[in-house]
Amino acid sequence: MKSLSTQQIEHLRLLMLSIKDKLEEQLNANLQATAIVKLDQSSVGRVSRIDAIQQQHMAVSTRGKTKQRLGKILLTLQTVKQDDYGYCRRCDQVIAFERLCIQPESELCLQCQSQLEG
Repeated sequence: MKSLSTQQIEHLRLLMLSIKDKLEEQLNANLQATAIVKLDQSSVGRVSRIDAIQQQHMAVSTRGKTKQRLGKILLTLQTVKQDDYGYCRRCDQVIAFERLCIQPESELCLQCQSQLEG
């Protein structure tokens, strides 16, 4: 498989910058949802407290996943600058452009990813 073209790499770089902006917006919007739950126990029922705590836990989990993906996007943007982007970390073959369009932070080609999950 031939290397990614300059136009393809630029398309993916712009895609990652867009994803980065969206993830940062999500983190900012999610900040209040992850705050410590403080409810007046005399005016709020037990079920409402449990529900609020459960929603907080889900927001914390979502925030963690968002931070993790943002970190991967930022690292991948660095590999674009180093001209090392688009190659599988396991077999050193070019990762398909179509795969990178779906998940631009992919570090493995589809075959190596399938073998790891297999």
